[in-house]
Amino acid sequence: MVTYFYAAAFIVTLLALFYMFLHDYKNIDIYHYSIVIVVLIVNFGFFIRTLTTSVGEAILINDFIYLDGTVLPALFIVSMMRAFNIVVPKWCKSLIFFLAFAHLVIVWIGCTNNMYYANPSIIVRNNVTVLLHEPGPWKIYHFIYLGLATFAIIGFCVYGLLHSEKISRLVLFSYVTIFFVSAIAYVMELVLSIQYEYMPALYAVEVWIVVYSYGYTKSHDVDGIVAMKYGGLGDRGYVAFDIRGRFLNANKKAVSILPELTKLQVDSVISASVSSENERICSIFTDSMEALRKGEQKTSYLKMDDITYKCEVSYFSMKANNKTDGFLFEFVDDTERQKYLEFMEHYNETLQQSIKEKSQHITEIQQKIVLGLSDIIENRDSNTGGHVRRTSDIVKILIKTLKELGTMNLDSVFVDDVIRAAPMHDLGKIAVDNSILCKPSRLTDEEFVVMKSHAPKSAEIVHSLLDGVEEEHFVNISANLARHHHERWDGKGYPEGLAGEAIPLEARIMAIADVYDALVSKRCYKESMSFDQAYSIIVENMGTQFDPSLQEAFERSRKDLEEYYTKLA
Repeated sequence: MVTYFYAAAFIVTLLALFYMFLHDYKNIDIYHYSIVIVVLIVNFGFFIRTLTTSVGEAILINDFIYLDGTVLPALFIVSMMRAFNIVVPKWCKSLIFFLAFAHLVIVWIGCTNNMYYANPSIIVRNNVTVLLHEPGPWKIYHFIYLGLATFAIIGFCVYGLLHSEKISRLVLFSYVTIFFVSAIAYVMELVLSIQYEYMPALYAVEVWIVVYSYGYTKSHDVDGIVAMKYGGLGDRGYVAFDIRGRFLNANKKAVSILPELTKLQVDSVISASVSSENERICSIFTDSMEALRKGEQKTSYLKMDDITYKCEVSYFSMKANNKTDGFLFEFVDDTERQKYLEFMEHYNETLQQSIKEKSQHITEIQQKIVLGLSDIIENRDSNTGGHVRRTSDIVKILIKTLKELGTMNLDSVFVDDVIRAAPMHDLGKIAVDNSILCKPSRLTDEEFVVMKSHAPKSAEIVHSLLDGVEEEHFVNISANLARHHHERWDGKGYPEGLAGEAIPLEARIMAIADVYDALVSKRCYKESMSFDQAYSIIVENMGTQFDPSLQEAFERSRKDLEEYYTKLA
């Protein structure tokens, strides 16, 4: 039965090794694999020793079993250091393995000259071969070595417990459990002098603990994840979370970028482990992970002193089948690129400002040309001196009031276009004969027909001046305003007899300004009306000559209009 017991322990250990192979981890930890392989050799030795028939065979097999008391503690120690992020010089690791293999050599040599095993013999109990021996003088090295190893392992366990917020609880529990259970079992074996060792079964259980925690341990090794994913670390910061959003670890560069990472509890969901003063990193990580789950990519930027870091997240996998194990955040120095973008943004702003200034300059030139043409026309027309400038100012007052009312949802582009277009409404008068344009008395019917032609002629001049130079929306508004400012709401105007909303809004506004100025201004054939009279005439004609929807704007503009003309007087 004992033979079967040892055989079962060996098979269980072998299955653990197969389990690791089947998972096909991309980034192999040689220490974990070595622990499993050494235990496999040791358990196989226990099994084979039960079948030996001589002392020599039993001693030879025992030499391999002694890997558990020599090499295995060394592997356990360096594995703990890596899992607990304990950095030691290379010579320190070299010394640990030197002592382990020196111990193994002492066992192998001492077994042949009674210096390690004294008076070895074998007995057969229940068809099982058992090796009996007394400790030799070199056996003391075994106890010294185990004492040093035990002291080191206890120290690392204490370190892990004191820094449990930085170490995976599962990993810490695994190492502490394996050590203390092994230590207790070894002491019980010495004290009770048990001949049929139960260590193989204990080793088999411990190996499965190592195997189970292997993938979890590797997921906490950020440098290993990055080396596996990108083939190297570089001068970048990396932070890892598992698929449930629990913090795994961060490399030194990431901690230097975000010192708040030192406050995160390993294996805890970040939102539960971040204090209120560190909400920004909670937002960076949780928002990015949530976005990635939705198939989106969220890029964050952190400015630390004069350095700007770009933070991006991606999935990582520890296995060859690419099954997702968690999230990997990468922080890369993006300072130069950001400076370039800022330069380009500033350059674009400067360029846009330059273009805007030049456009404004061109617009001012156009306005001066238009006003110059208007002045030429008014110098010909002795009846309407200053009319163009005054009506332009009236339009500006009326349309700004309309925009403030908000009843027509006028956008700023339309408002600017109408104000700029107002001075062009009478350009067509340049084509009217002087005898008609400068006539000091009322025009005859035939003369009035000629005078009415100035409206469509104004639109033609607008197109000849602006087509291909100004934007289409401004050209259209200018032409509409010039062509239709003499149309009436009731359809009795000219040149086309448009009625109601068929008349463009800009022309309806211009119509009020044109008539109001004519009423309150002195002409050679009439005196100026009072403000009250002009106001009454405009209001009375709302719904016939003028658009009634503009009445409120006109009434609200009354004070500004009267102040304007008072200043001109």
